[in-house]
Amino acid sequence: MNPTLFYPFLAFAIAILVMPLCIRAGHRFGMFDLPDEERKIHKVKIPYTGGLAFIISIGITATVMFVFSRWELQNAGHASLVPMFLYIVEASLIIFVLGFIDDIRDLTFQRKFLFQFIAAFFIILGAIRSDVFPQVFDVDASGVLINSAGTLVSVFWIVGTTNAINMIDGMDGLAAGTSIVSAVAMGSLCLLWGNGILAVVFFIIAAALLGFLLFNFNPARVFMGDTGSMFLGFILGVCGWLLADSAPQRSTVYFVPIIVLGLPISDTLLAFFRRLIKRQNPFSADRFHIHHMLKSRYHLTVRRTVGILYLLSIIYAGAGIVVALVPEIYGWIFIGALLLAQAGLF
Repeated sequence: MNPTLFYPFLAFAIAILVMPLCIRAGHRFGMFDLPDEERKIHKVKIPYTGGLAFIISIGITATVMFVFSRWELQNAGHASLVPMFLYIVEASLIIFVLGFIDDIRDLTFQRKFLFQFIAAFFIILGAIRSDVFPQVFDVDASGVLINSAGTLVSVFWIVGTTNAINMIDGMDGLAAGTSIVSAVAMGSLCLLWGNGILAVVFFIIAAALLGFLLFNFNPARVFMGDTGSMFLGFILGVCGWLLADSAPQRSTVYFVPIIVLGLPISDTLLAFFRRLIKRQNPFSADRFHIHHMLKSRYHLTVRRTVGILYLLSIIYAGAGIVVALVPEIYGWIFIGALLLAQAGLF
């Protein structure tokens, strides 16, 4: 079977098989997301152990692909991805443990940021040592100043996406469904740009999430928890960052991951600045995210709200693909039009 099909199918199957065990574990150890009257929409306690299923699925499938395709990677000129895989595993373990502890103990945002930045620096270190650091930030090509700025941008991108997915995970099926759309869009671009390995990784993520979504769509039987949402945001951020090095040498393509993940990123930025304007802690939780406001303003059901946001996510993904494929000048015009539309929408 073609690896592009086999590995995602394996990830989907593992997620479905493991999910009932994760749900039982949630019930067995009392790991429930309890309803409240402030931010949470669900009315009954629901286990938040679902993220473990797609994390296990992605981890097993990626390891199988790494083991069985290692020599193919090296022979195809992707030898640098072999050591990079180990750095991604180490950084992902940090995020996994961080999310799991946060689910149990509700960590402060300072502690979460500390370990998220450590994990992000692991990725930067691995990319430099594995020679997969995006060429636009390369020292030889751009100088030390651009390289230093690129390192900071890269770290904040990874940490930002980690929290963006975490913050949009506020309704049944929302984070998983929109992430599937983003992963499929970026995986498709990888295929168009000749990076089949990274494409398969994106499709593995999408397939594992699809297995999870079968249990998470409204009415949800399980949530992904901070363990799942933090891991998902981190891995999408890292893979989106690596996508940039597969792209043609046009300045607009570096905005493609930002556009494709435009829904959670926009929601996070709006929440951040809204809280600053109100002189609130910008990292505090509230019920004024896009999904909360859309539901309450138009008196929608959870399914309709999530459906609308799925459609909006598809629009963002389509816009990212357009920017990726059109000539640079048209890409900049399209990005400008997107910014204007964004300002009018929000």
